[in-house]
Amino acid sequence: PTTWQRIGFCASDCVDGGAVNSKTGGQNSVPVQLEVILYYKLRTENAPEIFDRYPRLNWHADYVQKAKSAIQSAINKQTLDELITKRESVAQYLALAVNSELQAVDGMVVACYLGSLSLADSSNQAYIAQRVTQRNALTSQIAGEIQILQQQTKADVAKEQVKISTLLSESYATTNTTVAEARAVGSEEILKAQGEAYQMLKTELAPK
Repeated sequence: PTTWQRIGFCASDCVDGGAVNSKTGGQNSVPVQLEVILYYKLRTENAPEIFDRYPRLNWHADYVQKAKSAIQSAINKQTLDELITKRESVAQYLALAVNSELQAVDGMVVACYLGSLSLADSSNQAYIAQRVTQRNALTSQIAGEIQILQQQTKADVAKEQVKISTLLSESYATTNTTVAEARAVGSEEILKAQGEAYQMLKTELAPK
């Protein structure tokens, strides 16, 4: 055939088998079941070799076994977080792993899609507990940073208040000094005017 051929591993309605069972990689390795749908093509330019290798035309069954083994090994190299949050890159990684196996027998992967990911109940609860712990730790860290920021903000505000109080005090002192000086000058002018008026009046009243 020259059209795309399908290999499906899913929980139900897949003739090639159920979801692939494997264990994740990383420190917290857990058993998982992953649904994977692959499409492949035969390299028709190598038709003579294909018919020699598969005289009964049973290449599909062989491809299914090779694909399943490659997927299981590929899952072993992925962490649970990657399987959950980086599905596109995981699908590409699995496709390359399967393609490497099929190329050796004149096949090639043309598409790969991931279905549902399932964990055993115990693993699922452990994962949820781990994520909750990580979230709480992150929340505590952020809360601590907020407290530090609030304390720093209060300290900065206090410094600004001190600067404002000092500035007001200096302005008050300067203003009072200026007012006092102005009043003194004014009083001196008044006294001087009073003295000159007194002298003029005294002159007017003096006997002639």
